[in-house]
Amino acid sequence: MKFRRRTRYKDPVNPITEVKNGEIEFRNVNFKYEDDSEENNLENINIKIKAGETVGIIGSTGSGKTSLVQLIPRLYDATNGEVFVGGRNVKEYNIEALRNSVAMVLQKN
Repeated sequence: MKFRRRTRYKDPVNPITEVKNGEIEFRNVNFKYEDDSEENNLENINIKIKAGETVGIIGSTGSGKTSLVQLIPRLYDATNGEVFVGGRNVKEYNIEALRNSVAMVLQKN
């Protein structure tokens, strides 16, 4: 079984170094851990969360909650589709600036 490694990120030329606001949007996002898997772990995700909103993501074990959240700071990259923070694609940011601007609160540590 081949697992998708966490991507080795390279900052884009002239990366964005500041997240202007906390709006988060997923546009037609698919994700799978295994590159050669026929099935996606997440499929056709479309969400828009306004800055300042509090959102709870609930579901059974293995339903993709953590995978979804890990796409925001680019701990993983979407297989297809786009993830936006502050109205900009997460791939446009300096990775350190992006990750310093994102926080997650997990139910169990």
